[in-house]
Amino acid sequence: MWWAYYILVGETAICFILIVLSYMPVVIQRPIFNLISKINFAYIQQIVFAILACLAGMFVHALHTASKHGHHEHNGSEQTMKDKMFHDNKRLRAERNSYICFGCLFLFLVLVQLWVLLKKFILLQKEGELKDSKIVRLQALEKQVKNNQSGAGLMKMVEEQEKSKDKAAGKGGGGG
Repeated sequence: MWWAYYILVGETAICFILIVLSYMPVVIQRPIFNLISKINFAYIQQIVFAILACLAGMFVHALHTASKHGHHEHNGSEQTMKDKMFHDNKRLRAERNSYICFGCLFLFLVLVQLWVLLKKFILLQKEGELKDSKIVRLQALEKQVKNNQSGAGLMKMVEEQEKSKDKAAGKGGGGG
């Protein structure tokens, strides 16, 4: 159970990094979000469930060990005092392990929720950027259509003026 402590430290570090990420400037956030959005495991639900089952099993084992080394009767002799100290030490270690395992279990659930929320946030942010780019494109198309319509009207007026000038020039050139 000694490695449960290192799992707890690793989970704490990852959780801290993900929480601090929200307070970083956008210049730093964007590449990290792009990296996170590209991470995709095929069997992520099975992996999460397996880790959750292992952590829950470790927690139950630590509780069982703590209850096994509970209070023992003693008669006051020196041998029983050593046994009592031995069992107390084992009980304290088992209780410590149960606290560490529970911390790992809780922090793992928090970490999974943070991951899910971060993925949703990245997805919504991309959808928002797509909508913004579509709106900008639609506005640009509307401007082009308006310009084309007013430009087409302007071009018709210019063509009509040129035709009237040509007719006027043709009448003046042939008669004179």
